[in-house]
Amino acid sequence: MNNLAQHIEQPRPELEYAEVVGQGAEGVTVRTSTARFAAQRALSCLVQPLPGDTVLLSRGGRGQNFILSVLERPDAAQVQTTLQVDGDLAVETTGRLSMTSGDNIRLTSGQEVGLAAAKISMHAAEAEGSFEQTTITSRFFEGRFERIRQIAQSVDSFFGRVVERMKTSHRRVEQAEDVQVGQARYLVDGTWTVHTKQTMHTSQGHVKIDAETVQLN
Repeated sequence: MNNLAQHIEQPRPELEYAEVVGQGAEGVTVRTSTARFAAQRALSCLVQPLPGDTVLLSRGGRGQNFILSVLERPDAAQVQTTLQVDGDLAVETTGRLSMTSGDNIRLTSGQEVGLAAAKISMHAAEAEGSFEQTTITSRFFEGRFERIRQIAQSVDSFFGRVVERMKTSHRRVEQAEDVQVGQARYLVDGTWTVHTKQTMHTSQGHVKIDAETVQLN
């Protein structure tokens, strides 16, 4: 009885060193000691190859040429190294994740950058931000500053209750000030001085002045 099972020999890839000589729509063009052809980055090769790089190449049958890793790059300290993947990327760890840079760290997104954590801590000698629109929602806010300076064209504040305590208060209004309250009460321990060019008091009811001495000049 003839054996009907056919033995199919699987192609065995060959490892070879190559040099990147260009990039195009078909992939990366590499050059070996014997030929020049196109190759694709393997899924595990995260470093984007650049012309002049020395790479480890896997050559298989049917033109399956894959760059497994970038081994060497001339002037690597002066050239930016890019980690590139196609599609979404997730980095997961069961322990800590740290990012350390001797210079700058920059995050750039075409849509949104989101942070979610039980606690966020930031420490910096100087902070600067520029936003077209800012919305902050919090159940409780506490701020401690040595000095605050605010500059705005318009300020609208809406509070249910405001309590302010300060040692000295100075306020200067160049044009007009309009205050509308249901009731007002001022308690001054010392002297209350009001100096105006003209003064007018209008009351729909009674006007009462109670003092030991009243002087009108």
